[in-house]
Amino acid sequence: MAAAFQSNPLSLSYRAEDVAEYVKEERAEAERARRASEREASSRGGKNNNGRGGGVTPPPESYKLPYLTVGDLKKPPVEWREFLCTDHLARSYAFPRSLRELRRRVDGNVYAHVGNYVLAVFATFCVVLYQRPKALFGALFATKVWDWVGASAGVDHVSSRAAAMHQFKAGVATILSWAVMTYTRAAGAISNAIVLSVLVVVCHAAMRRLDPPPPDWRRSPRRPRGSLGTWRGRGGKE
Repeated sequence: MAAAFQSNPLSLSYRAEDVAEYVKEERAEAERARRASEREASSRGGKNNNGRGGGVTPPPESYKLPYLTVGDLKKPPVEWREFLCTDHLARSYAFPRSLRELRRRVDGNVYAHVGNYVLAVFATFCVVLYQRPKALFGALFATKVWDWVGASAGVDHVSSRAAAMHQFKAGVATILSWAVMTYTRAAGAISNAIVLSVLVVVCHAAMRRLDPPPPDWRRSPRRPRGSLGTWRGRGGKE
């Protein structure tokens, strides 16, 4: 570097030794800055890995629930014994160790067993509304009223009289449904059922492991159908 330095009016007062010392200091400063940036990146990576170190940020999770379709909601449920893991409860349920694991469990379990969770939500609604029959009556009445209004919603309102009649029906339906829902407290019952359903689904999906042991069909009198389509009991007898 010093040999390649060319003399110019600004450098006539500097010696070649001074220029070499300046270049050496610049290189040392650049090396210190590089090492500091590497240590900062390593510390960030260790924090992102929950203290595991390594300096590598884990890849983002790809969740399936945001892409759930109506067809997925129609999937048939699996066997309840397999879904609830009644054969190996201690090995099938555990508290999630981190928020990331909780998200993975809820996403994976709900997506894989959406049919079972739909039935569980339906059962929760039935239990809540069974305890409040007036709320069930109010919800059914409001549904029927708006079905009556919706019957004329698809008809083209050619005349202004037909359009005015449709608006009148919508106003009457709004007043009646509001009054009935308020008197029967159906809105509160439905809200309670929604909250309870969400708690049931989230708690079970968060506690259930993604890879629980399968049911032990051989040690149970309730075994699945054999290859010939007949029920088999203990000892292999039909």
